[in-house]
Amino acid sequence: MDNKEINELKRFFLVTPLGLEQLAAQELVFWHKEAKDLEELKGGVEFTSTFAKACELNTCLKVPSRILLRLTDFRCRDFPKLFQKIQKIKWGGLLNSKHMDIVTSVHKSRINNRKRVQLTVFEALQKSKDASLKLEDIKPQKLFIRFFNDQCFVSVDLSGDHLHQRGYKTFSTDAPIRENLAAAMVYEMFGSKNWTQAAEDIGKIKLIDPMCGSGTLLLEAAQLFTKNKLRPYGCDKMLTAEQLEKPGVFEESTYQWAGLEGYDISDKSIEASHQNLANTQNVSLRKLIKFQEQDIFKADEIENNEAKPPDGKPLEKDTTVQRNWVICNPPYGERIKTEGLRNNDFHWLIMQIIKKYSPENIGILLPVKNVRGLKPIKAYKRRTKNFENGGLKVSFLILQKKAP
Repeated sequence: MDNKEINELKRFFLVTPLGLEQLAAQELVFWHKEAKDLEELKGGVEFTSTFAKACELNTCLKVPSRILLRLTDFRCRDFPKLFQKIQKIKWGGLLNSKHMDIVTSVHKSRINNRKRVQLTVFEALQKSKDASLKLEDIKPQKLFIRFFNDQCFVSVDLSGDHLHQRGYKTFSTDAPIRENLAAAMVYEMFGSKNWTQAAEDIGKIKLIDPMCGSGTLLLEAAQLFTKNKLRPYGCDKMLTAEQLEKPGVFEESTYQWAGLEGYDISDKSIEASHQNLANTQNVSLRKLIKFQEQDIFKADEIENNEAKPPDGKPLEKDTTVQRNWVICNPPYGERIKTEGLRNNDFHWLIMQIIKKYSPENIGILLPVKNVRGLKPIKAYKRRTKNFENGGLKVSFLILQKKAP
């Protein structure tokens, strides 16, 4: 694309996990305050910006799954017209791979054969003089064709691999959480607070994950306000080398947490966390984040909401900073075997967390059915954010300490 084209205003769409559209819109505004005409839709957020800025947003945004360029939409009820319309699109160098992944969806339309839509679009691209399908890429380039109420929407993917694939997570544990969902959980801890103010406030907060697994939650928290330069993006091939080397317009934040601490009962999980941390290639993060093997369940039974350790002494509390936040994605007992957690007694888990860390905020990801049955905790007010994790309907429960 030439310099004029990459600086023209166009329409884009952030593909977002269901239930996280509002968070994605908030994150977009935090990074790109000049984004115009934002519209939250089911499954994503539409906005207007330039091609250059949308490409750079790939490196900034942590919640979306991918970024699409909206090319055109038109009414279409037959395949000859679909062929004609696709062939006439001015692709302008947007498509360049012989290996196309044409992603189709059809709803409430006369055209309802997805495979025939794919074939028709591919044949039209081969006949188009403006679509230079030349490069023998290993990974196919994605083109999205969506039919709804006989209206055809054509979009080109700008992200390449799914954006949750940051490039640092090469070691994993059982039932891991996707990186973009982990980032959304950390963002949700901020609540209704202005995100610029929240970024400034994290310097007073230690974030603790007592069941850290492979470290995803803390690694995402550490990189919320930084750009991800560990991987390539789909739009890289649409730009010249000179355009790629041009400095971006979005500035990274210099704010960082007072501390980030992760604990897990499994030595393999802690080893995976250290490996993933090393993969970030960020020396300052290695100094900031602490991963250590520890069993949070080494506290005795709770009776009447009070913990009674075997030696009769109170559990050690962390008082090294003024404010502790705790975030975790415990095993649910549905996808992996639960060890230590008694019969999915999440109230017991929360009370252990309160006893050990005296946190200002607690964020815990649980199946929706388990959140509904949780007993209230007098000292904390609660709110939830629902979405899906690996096909399970889950609820991110946030407990915020009430003012004295």
